Amino acid sequence: MPVAGLKDATTIAHRRREGSPFDACSGVLVCLISGLMLWHRTGCGFVFRYSSPRALGCLGPVRWRGPIPDAAHAEANIIREARRALDHSDPFSPLPPKAGTCLGKFDALHLGHQALAQAAREMGFEPWMISFSGMAEVLGWQPRKPLVAPEHRSDVLRSFGAQERVLPFAQVQKLSPPDFVDLLVDRLGASAVICGADFRFGFKARGDADMLRTLANERGVVVKVVPLETSTSKDVKFSSSLVRQLLAEGDMRSAAAVLGRPYRVFWQRSRCSQGTTLHVMDPSNEVPKAGRYDVYIGTNRPYAGPTTVQVSGSQGILALDADCSELSGDAVDMQFGG
Repeated sequence: MPVAGLKDATTIAHRRREGSPFDACSGVLVCLISGLMLWHRTGCGFVFRYSSPRALGCLGPVRWRGPIPDAAHAEANIIREARRALDHSDPFSPLPPKAGTCLGKFDALHLGHQALAQAAREMGFEPWMISFSGMAEVLGWQPRKPLVAPEHRSDVLRSFGAQERVLPFAQVQKLSPPDFVDLLVDRLGASAVICGADFRFGFKARGDADMLRTLANERGVVVKVVPLETSTSKDVKFSSSLVRQLLAEGDMRSAAAVLGRPYRVFWQRSRCSQGTTLHVMDPSNEVPKAGRYDVYIGTNRPYAGPTTVQVSGSQGILALDADCSELSGDAVDMQFGG
């Protein structure tokens, strides 16, 4: 080693023996990050695998799983995990410690989905709806519009008292049931999982609700299986497919009963003609079958009120009682009567 390098090393070693402020701050920082990660993970029933006694010594006894790597490697893992926990752009970043992980497709956000959020709250957890994006592209399904417009989705989730995390389906599609549960626990930090009785998961839907309970319980995670919501007049389970069927039939009253709220369509553009005729176009979500419906409309202008709409394909025509020229070009939020 060159003399200058030896001198620098000796100076650093001497400062460490003296307990320099830099060394103390570094140790406190590592301790705080370690504490944050361990608190988050243990709160979710997960044993932090990549830690070291030197990095986490200030936290007291730690239960280890697997080999303990060297201190530098452990600290690097801790810091990387801390950064990932704060990176909200990562769909697999850990959920909050008291998150109740609700599993499903959540296309329609109907009463059955609301029951999952309610079950999470009754267990003392904050409901987080875990849904999946890109399923149609991966599975080769025919593209179709969502049942809940993106412009409305946050409002509906707020009415549930829930938040949402969307996972890319392409990255979880081929996970086996045990691997999927490991993802929930190790990556998302799940400490409670809530699902419907008909929930399927894992590659080729090989896992069911009973298997989910067994695998999750082995990881120290509690699972609540919620009975399916069904129609009071028919023994038909509530589902997003049922809502699509009802829209295709133009049965807006029954659709509202399944959703627990009136069905809404968000039209992105409008055009006024002949003074009182408003044409609405480019719907963000699914529209009902062609026909005339009683609706209540709202725009980003003061005008709003009940009227009727003639729906035809991806367009609608409204005959208003007032001049619509000021509405031309506005987006229109339309609520269908039930």
